[in-house]
Amino acid sequence: MATDNEAARGLREKNRRITQHPLPFPNAITRLKHSFITLTRTFQGLERVNFKHPSLRDLLLGELRNDPSARRRYIELTSPIGLAKLIQGLATKKMEQRSEELRSGGSGVR
Repeated sequence: MATDNEAARGLREKNRRITQHPLPFPNAITRLKHSFITLTRTFQGLERVNFKHPSLRDLLLGELRNDPSARRRYIELTSPIGLAKLIQGLATKKMEQRSEELRSGGSGVR
C-alpha cells in the first residue's frame, strides 16, 4: 500500500521516463480501481492504494527487490494486510522457483 501522494509521485516519475503524454494521477486511479487497485483509509484517515491484481503485486515485488530504500519505505508505510500480501507474494515466488527447479531436474534442497 502507498499513500495517494506517494502513488501520485511514483506515477509522475514513470510518466516522465516513458511517455510524452503523462496520465494525471486521478485519471490513473479512475482507470485502475475497477480491477487492479482498491482505495482504503487507515485508522488515521490516510488514503492508501492497495493492489488487488497479482501481476501488479509481482511488479511491485520486483521494484522492491532492486531498491532497498523503496523496500524500507513500503514496509514502514504498509498496513498489516499489505505486509501479509508482501510476505505471501515472496512465498509464492519462492514456491514457483522451487517447482521449476524440481521440474528441470534440480534437487530443490537448500
